Amino acid sequence: AGRGICPVAPPAAEGRRARLSEEPGTLERALEATLFAADAPLSVEALSVHLGGLAAGEVRATLAALEAHYAAR
Repeated sequence: AGRGICPVAPPAAEGRRARLSEEPGTLERALEATLFAADAPLSVEALSVHLGGLAAGEVRATLAALEAHYAAR
């Protein structure tokens, strides 16, 4: 799990969490990039860990926002 997702180790969880919530759309972009770069499907839990320990509910809400964005295209 987690192989091939990101060639660079993610920063410390606290710093990552703070950065992801400061800019609108940052979490969406990070999640989308992770999904595109993954070599296999990732669970909500795996995405949460990869994105610095975000709450599973926050990951689910962001996935739903991405789904709605792409459904409207």
